Amino acid sequence: MVAGPDLGSTAHLSSNGRRLVIEQYEWRADRRTAASFSRARGKASLYKTGKIAVYDTDTGALLGPIQITPTPGFSGWFLGSFPTKNAMLFYNASKIYIMDLEGMEISGSLDLPPSFEPESVFFSPK
Repeated sequence: MVAGPDLGSTAHLSSNGRRLVIEQYEWRADRRTAASFSRARGKASLYKTGKIAVYDTDTGALLGPIQITPTPGFSGWFLGSFPTKNAMLFYNASKIYIMDLEGMEISGSLDLPPSFEPESVFFSPK
């Protein structure tokens, strides 16, 4: 992943602790709130690029990239991971994606109805 003044990232650990998932974002003007921005004044928003890097926590090796398409943009976040396999869930405004952290791919998705906005998500180990 490339770092720069307008790039950033967030890190997520799989529930079994074997994978570190790094999500790339950019600081951009959020046209929903303002046509121009100044990061110094806090008017920028996180724009999610859909670029995901997956690392092995034992060796530190980059296992590969995963690209979420279409780009999540200003919406979307990780919902959690599966405790029994190396997979994580990612939500954006129109889908929930299943990211396979072994095969380095989006292994499935669930289409969401228009204007769907989850207020909260709960996971159970059973």
